[in-house]
Amino acid sequence: MRNIKTAEAQAREAKTKKIIVGIVLISLMVVSTAGYSLMQGDDSDDNSKVEENGFVFYKQNGVWMTSINGETFGFQYLPSEIANIPIKGHYDLSSYSDQLLYYTSPSEGVIEILNNIGRYTLRYQGACLNESICEDDLPTKDCWSNIIITEVGNETRVYNNQSCIYLVGDSVKAADAFLYKVLKIN
Repeated sequence: MRNIKTAEAQAREAKTKKIIVGIVLISLMVVSTAGYSLMQGDDSDDNSKVEENGFVFYKQNGVWMTSINGETFGFQYLPSEIANIPIKGHYDLSSYSDQLLYYTSPSEGVIEILNNIGRYTLRYQGACLNESICEDDLPTKDCWSNIIITEVGNETRVYNNQSCIYLVGDSVKAADAFLYKVLKIN
């Protein structure tokens, strides 16, 4: 059988329950905030600094950043990590400054290139290479236009044919190798 409680005892019990629930919620908020700040501060990548080829690289959000003439550039790999990638052809940033830049597929490597040198171009957009069948409503371009083409391959390499830049194999590593050459870092 249940004990009969006075109104005063019921009010005291309800107040105690509210205090306990309040303490639990406040504790949860404090612990979650502290945990979040500790996780953010524990990212050892953000403290990494490396000097290569006369440039200081620092890691920010998983990307190697460096500054050239007051402009910040980001890369997935350091120059030493992609030094063995063959790069054939001459590449210069002035070839892309105030020019249209096309790409055949928005691969990770192409996106990295656009993030770094897209600001110097007149504009950039997808396109179809004249040799391929164009399924989208994209302009058809040939190698007289600045166009970045990604190709599947067992060996990562970069080469050009007129104004076509071919990123073969791992498109991100090839893109970084290309960018280091264009920006005169490697």
